[in-house]
Amino acid sequence: MDNIKKYGQLVKTLIKKSFPSLKKIRIGIKEKKLRKSSMKAIKIFDCYYILIHPYFRNKSRKAIIGALAHELCHLEDLKKKNFLQLITDSIRYILSKKHKQKIERKTDIRTVQKGYGKELLLQRKLREKMLGKKLFKKRSECYLSNEEISKRIKKK
Repeated sequence: MDNIKKYGQLVKTLIKKSFPSLKKIRIGIKEKKLRKSSMKAIKIFDCYYILIHPYFRNKSRKAIIGALAHELCHLEDLKKKNFLQLITDSIRYILSKKHKQKIERKTDIRTVQKGYGKELLLQRKLREKMLGKKLFKKRSECYLSNEEISKRIKKK
C-alpha cells in the first residue's frame, strides 16, 4: 500500500473513532516537503487537506497517528470558521507568536483529551530526530512540552 493510501486509511479510522464532526467532509492527503512543520492542516474554500512531510514514510504508525490526530483537531476548528475568519486567523497565526502558541497549545490539549497523548509524544520524539535538538526546541516553543503532555495523560 502506498503512503497516501496508508495515511488516508488512518485518517478514516481516526474520524470514525474520535472526530464525528469530520465524517461528512472530504479530506485530501498530500505528501509535501514542508519547511517549518512535519504536517499541516489547511482549508482552501470548501476543500480540506492534510500535508504530510515525506520524512514520515515508514515511520512509527503510532507517531503518525499522533500527528494526524493533532491535525484533525485543527480541521475541526477550521470547519467552524467562515472565509473572513479563516483569513484573519491565518494572518494572526503568521504574524503573532502569541496567537500561534494559543492555537497550537489548545490543539495539543484537545489531542490529549481525545486519547492520543501517548501518540502525540511519539510524534514529538520523531520530530526531534527529524529536526535535531536545537531546531526542535526553537520550533516547539508554541506547543505543549513533552512534560506537559505527560502530565495531562496522567490526569486523564
